[in-house]
Amino acid sequence: MKEVIAAQRKPYIDDKAYESAPLVVLNSFSGEGKHLKLMAQVFQNMFPTINVSTVKLARIRRCVLFSYNPTSKLIDVRHFAIRVLPVGVSRSVKKLVTGKIPNLAKCEDIADFIEKANGLSDSEFEDDEASHVVLPQDLPSRGNLQNQKSAIKLHELGPRMTIQLMKIEEGLFNGEVLFHELVVKTEEEKDAIRRKIEKRNRLKEERKEQQTKNKLKKEEEKEKHKQKCLKGMKIEKDENPEEEAPEDDAEYFKEEVGVEPDRELFAPSDPKRPPRPRKRPADPKGYPGDKDAKKRKFSLGKKSSGSTKKFSGKGKNVKKNSKK
Repeated sequence: MKEVIAAQRKPYIDDKAYESAPLVVLNSFSGEGKHLKLMAQVFQNMFPTINVSTVKLARIRRCVLFSYNPTSKLIDVRHFAIRVLPVGVSRSVKKLVTGKIPNLAKCEDIADFIEKANGLSDSEFEDDEASHVVLPQDLPSRGNLQNQKSAIKLHELGPRMTIQLMKIEEGLFNGEVLFHELVVKTEEEKDAIRRKIEKRNRLKEERKEQQTKNKLKKEEEKEKHKQKCLKGMKIEKDENPEEEAPEDDAEYFKEEVGVEPDRELFAPSDPKRPPRPRKRPADPKGYPGDKDAKKRKFSLGKKSSGSTKKFSGKGKNVKKNSKK
């Protein structure tokens, strides 16, 4: 797309053109052959459908052209922006109508600008009447009114593509080949291929049914084995009821030690009750990280000796007070 726009002298750029779906135009797809009809349906289904009776012309701003060449069997794809301009007015009047501000520096009067026609190009002198249409609706652009003639101009947006149909096959690489551009087969070969595909599909369905049956059979055997195991466990439980009885830890402790255990020792734990947080035991001598550990240690030593110490200053000896 960038290359196409760069090659144009005055590229036409309209941001609102991409707000709606483009109009699809097909050319030369009405020939003989089912592959042409199939291609036309594929190209039409690539874009949203447009109801001609209810569509608003203001929303049709782009068109996509698919042109088929029967000789080369190639399909040219082009993408254009649609522009509608009023007919019957000169280039200078078009500028005034469309709202563009002209350059009047070289004109003495507005009439000189309107009557001036030497600046027109060859394409502007040769206005094709085939592009003239009568508008059934009003357009938001200036000068395009209902039941008035307007000219339709196309500005290429890109990309440009040239494609060719090579093969049409049913399914995804597993069906019958409906069309092939390079290989042509007889009716006998087509029938043989068709029978081969039918046989392969039939075997595939049979394998699928067999796998379903095997799966159901395995599930039934698994369920029977489960019921058998549960039944055996129930019989064993009924034969040995004493083994299933839980032991009383409190009675065992009393028999072995000869003392009644504490009530909290063998209390049943409640699974719903959250465990109590463990408290850190207090250390009277201090613990690592305690700032007052040295002070507490010193005060404990002073009480045990039964004497008081008096500091008379830095670097002096400590005197002991005599008992009275």
